[in-house]
Amino acid sequence: MKSLPFILILLLSSIYLSGQGYIIEDYDIDVTLEKNGTFDITEMIEVNFSEERRGIMRNIPKSILVAGEKQRISLSDVDVQGHPYKVLSEGNDRIIRTGEKSTYLTGRQSYTLNYKVGNAYIFENDHIAFQYNLISGWDTEVSNMDYTINLPDDINLSNSDLLMMTGNKGERNKHVSMTLDGQTITGRSLTDIPANGNATIAIKLPLGYIAKPLNPMSWEVMKTKKGWLAPLAGLFGLLALYRKNSKNDYKIDGPIPDQYFAPKGFSPALVGAYYDHKVQRRTSSLYFLTGPIMDI
Repeated sequence: MKSLPFILILLLSSIYLSGQGYIIEDYDIDVTLEKNGTFDITEMIEVNFSEERRGIMRNIPKSILVAGEKQRISLSDVDVQGHPYKVLSEGNDRIIRTGEKSTYLTGRQSYTLNYKVGNAYIFENDHIAFQYNLISGWDTEVSNMDYTINLPDDINLSNSDLLMMTGNKGERNKHVSMTLDGQTITGRSLTDIPANGNATIAIKLPLGYIAKPLNPMSWEVMKTKKGWLAPLAGLFGLLALYRKNSKNDYKIDGPIPDQYFAPKGFSPALVGAYYDHKVQRRTSSLYFLTGPIMDI
């Protein structure tokens, strides 16, 4: 009977895992910060599918909240080694989805994701904050996580400048190790990261260490990107076509016939008498209704 609780735990664990359909057994993350305000990420993910699945989905936010305002994040240079993939958009997430519609996988699978993130630093008055969810949005647990952060230049950081947290949103668990050695920060998880849990790193950097990106709508950025010329040319083309069609609507072939308009306040009888210089029978009956025509 003493083994009954242990059996129940195993049974509940198997039900939970079968409900998720997979588990992440190992998650290795390498982040390289660049001086230009971007950072490159490589993720090596070892997955064990307990049921048939097409692949995995990695969610990356489109924006973050900074002082109550949305800060747009860019995603580029996406690649998944050895697996077909697509980059989708849903809500506030971009989703790197691996796999094909007609192909199902089971058992252990390895995925290596590469991508570049931009405009994700937070520029404060006295420092620059690098704060990023290394793990987030997974609907299954992560058994083990290892991470490496590569800094562009050697820097004097103290323990108070570094923070690593795990757990669900709002929690500040520190179930993770962290070591700083020159330009490299390394660490690993000390417990499982639960489904929908996060692993967030925060680094306080000095001002000027990372270049502040330009506003994407500024002229300095616009003049380096030729893509905006195409929609602008299309707009001018539509305006020219509209003006051309508007002129054609009023175009008349052949001679333009004379058109006459009665003076303001003139009745048909007055106009007829004035034009013929006499009162016609058809207009005389109107004479008594309209009064004298005029003294010509």
